[in-house]
Amino acid sequence: SPLLVGLNMQAFKGKAAVVTGGAQGIGRAVALMLKRSGVKVFVGDIKDPPSEEKLPSARCDMRDFDQIQGLLKCAVDEVGPISLWINNAGVEHEAGQGRPFGSNMIKDDKRSMLKETVDINLMSVIDGTRVAVKHMQENESEGTVVNVASMGGFYPMQSSPVYAATKAGVVHYTRSCAASLGDQSMIRLLGMCPYFVTTDILTSKPKVIAGLKSVGTKLMEADDIADAMEELLDRRDLANGSCMQVYMKKDGTVARKVPDWPRGLV
Repeated sequence: SPLLVGLNMQAFKGKAAVVTGGAQGIGRAVALMLKRSGVKVFVGDIKDPPSEEKLPSARCDMRDFDQIQGLLKCAVDEVGPISLWINNAGVEHEAGQGRPFGSNMIKDDKRSMLKETVDINLMSVIDGTRVAVKHMQENESEGTVVNVASMGGFYPMQSSPVYAATKAGVVHYTRSCAASLGDQSMIRLLGMCPYFVTTDILTSKPKVIAGLKSVGTKLMEADDIADAMEELLDRRDLANGSCMQVYMKKDGTVARKVPDWPRGLV
């Protein structure tokens, strides 16, 4: 693949970044990693980050496009023009609720829960990417957008099909937009696709964790994904649209790979 134009990890030092969902879980670990690397980080979340971490932030409901635009304005006012935008906010409501067409999940009152999954996991990524790329283009500056998806974007998840569908959408949205920009663009779009991680999404579902462990599934920590994010941002050999898979091997070590993919229908 041709080398990407754009910033590597060292070049982000002193630059400004936005991390959505950055007050907790993977987003928090990534925000702290960036801060340690000298990046000026601004967090958007429905919660405030812990005060001792001294991360500037703004409350933002990522389902609301106006709030996403407001998040950008707050971030620019606080830390300057944005060179890195990480769409990390996400939810998972299906696991532990029964099978997709079982008596519980087929109820009409579950539709709002499933719609929220689509709105946060997919639409907010689309909206966040549009806002970030427009900002970078207007500044005529190099920039990177990373969309956090999941290994569920590549493989079926029988207990969470809507979640899996949103994450597959994130993978293909990232690749499709990157194909539009091209490998020589000043702006690169990348994807981060973790396997199971011990964030609030999982720890709030002890039966799900027990089920995963019963079949030998090893869970990663949020810091494992932050380490992978650092590598993803630093690699210069990746084509625009590359999506990194991160997973735990049977021996307990974390593995990372970037699978190849078709560049278009024709």
